[in-house]
Amino acid sequence: MTELISTTISDLFSKPFRGVLIKSLGLTLLLLVGALIVIPSLAANTGWSPFDGSGAVFGILAGFVTFLLMGYLIVPITALFAGLFLDDIADVVEGQHYSHKPKGIPMPLSQSLWIAIKFMLIVIATNIVLIPFIFLGGLGFVLIYVVNGYLLGREYFELAALRHHTVADTKFLRSQNKGMIYGAGILVAFLATIPILNLFVPIFGTSLLVHVFHKAEDRQNALQA
Repeated sequence: MTELISTTISDLFSKPFRGVLIKSLGLTLLLLVGALIVIPSLAANTGWSPFDGSGAVFGILAGFVTFLLMGYLIVPITALFAGLFLDDIADVVEGQHYSHKPKGIPMPLSQSLWIAIKFMLIVIATNIVLIPFIFLGGLGFVLIYVVNGYLLGREYFELAALRHHTVADTKFLRSQNKGMIYGAGILVAFLATIPILNLFVPIFGTSLLVHVFHKAEDRQNALQA
């Protein structure tokens, strides 16, 4: 796993990755800034005014809370990347490191977009349920990392694998490599809570799980040889 992480970090700053890195950072920043604008605006215009100027107060409070939760918001943004950018990133990763293997087949845009939106909604719903656990301190954050790590690791891995295998083969491969997949997912979930670094999480997580898929595939091929 250490080797895969090191390779992924090196990939991020390599020439072939520049285009997708700029696009990834741009969209991530756009979504985060959008959240800082939209959420306070909605809070300020709920129509509920218990006192004069309450709308402005609600907007300011919502903006402050949104800013504090930026690390939390990066997780559903990362989920959105699963469908939108996986093929672009996977093409670069596989072109650099796995050109000796058959080229992956990208999913149709409509299918990948649907998967991205559905997965993002699942992650958002799950994290809303997990919000109260923040107040448990360390134990709560461990639970959040584990749950998000499971979701992110599983989804990214399956999307990377489905470029090369059937659904049945993908699920079998995942079942045989749970530890590596979930470990990578937990790392991605943890990095999402670190300011500045979390801006790179969407592309880092996608790239890492593509490497994990190929590692798992190589292991399975070696066992069957």
